[in-house]
Amino acid sequence: MTDLVVEKKRENQLLEADMKEVITMLSGSYSIANQKPGLRFYEGDSDIKELYNETLEVTDEILAFNGGTEEYFHQHLVGTIHQRLIKGVKKKIINEDTPLARKHEIEYSKIPQNDALTEVKFISTNKYPFESSVIVYNDVSVFLTLNKDTKLGFMIKSQEIANIHKSLFWHVWSELPEWDKKI
Repeated sequence: MTDLVVEKKRENQLLEADMKEVITMLSGSYSIANQKPGLRFYEGDSDIKELYNETLEVTDEILAFNGGTEEYFHQHLVGTIHQRLIKGVKKKIINEDTPLARKHEIEYSKIPQNDALTEVKFISTNKYPFESSVIVYNDVSVFLTLNKDTKLGFMIKSQEIANIHKSLFWHVWSELPEWDKKI
């Protein structure tokens, strides 16, 4: 009889832990949906596509550190670039300096109006390696890790957190040389 009671207590504790996790996730999504500070998680291809689409809700320009994401979402990125350009949204990008990133940026620069609305600089991954991306706009900071094994992101809606990431972006941006597309 005591084994049954112990087992039921353990099941209830596990259920309680699961419920707390669900409530935490839902409260973050609720806060974001109601224009309050909040946190939302994204996992898998469809969630990451949704996350990229949400960046199109920008009211000011997009600032981005791109690291390791383009290889896995290149085709979807081309679609969001077209949508962003139609809306006239500016974007500044600090890209990891890899042959693939340069190849894609040259391809993107051929999209009509992209050069007028998008500025790109490259940062040495030998000196400053990064394998994730950060996208900042409005009062939103987005963090992404995309590779063959992991497709994970989260969005934080907080003006204060967005402001610090914007400040960091502008500091790094000011230290990098302009991109010479001929190189």
